[in-house]
Amino acid sequence: MNIIDITQDKFNDIVDANSIVIVNFWAKWCVPCLNFTKAFIEIAKDYPEVLFCKINVDNNLQLVENLAIKTVPTVLIIKNETILYKEGGTIPKRTLIDLLNKAVEIKV
Repeated sequence: MNIIDITQDKFNDIVDANSIVIVNFWAKWCVPCLNFTKAFIEIAKDYPEVLFCKINVDNNLQLVENLAIKTVPTVLIIKNETILYKEGGTIPKRTLIDLLNKAVEIKV
């Protein structure tokens, strides 16, 4: 499956090496994060061209600060090193699918 746990020291390398990356910023203590992660995992199997990443905010504070992540979960969709989408809070599964479809189609 195309879901990996990454850390702040690998973030830039991952973004540079992949054309489309979706990042789920989460925390173990965050109940909405656990529910969102289930949808994240379900959707990943339908998008082999997208690299799905999870970043634990508690273990990657510098990256969280650098990207101004204020809530968890927060989702970033990055295409060709450009952030197309950044939103905090739980996203409905259908909305996430729509966002990924747009990200795949858009030219950047």
